[in-house]
Amino acid sequence: MGGYEDRPLAGIGGWLTFFLIVIGVLSPLRIVVEAVGLANDSATAASFGETWPLVMSAAWLMTAAQLAIFALMFWRLVKVQTWKTVRLVIAGLWIAGLALPLAFNLYLSAIAALPIGFVLELGAFDLIRNSVVSGLWTAYFLRSERVANTYARPGEPDALAEVFD
Repeated sequence: MGGYEDRPLAGIGGWLTFFLIVIGVLSPLRIVVEAVGLANDSATAASFGETWPLVMSAAWLMTAAQLAIFALMFWRLVKVQTWKTVRLVIAGLWIAGLALPLAFNLYLSAIAALPIGFVLELGAFDLIRNSVVSGLWTAYFLRSERVANTYARPGEPDALAEVFD
């Protein structure tokens, strides 16, 4: 007698739904709030002096890039259920969470003539946090039964289609 527990995990649900909420709502909201907070931080603006417009241009550019990456990841996970989507999501996690903030820190160091070590130290917590989060989600996408059944790898049978065979 087959029950609910006998069905293979597939489709959007569980942790995958939580991930979609994070990249579709929570992370974009946090990113925008942080960018607006930076834009309204008069003490930081004063410390950068005449380079402040360059700092804010880079901050808004990074914000837009991160939002675009999250929107693409969200759309692909919902609409394009192939293994290529999983690979794109993993790359997106590392680009939005680590590469863009690191590039922003390097840019700050260059335009403000600050030692790179100092700038990296200021952003170290965020870089470490983003690396841990990206690593955990990468492991989830590579190890999850739901993800494997929903986003089939090329050459592997679609688990959900097998249910109807």
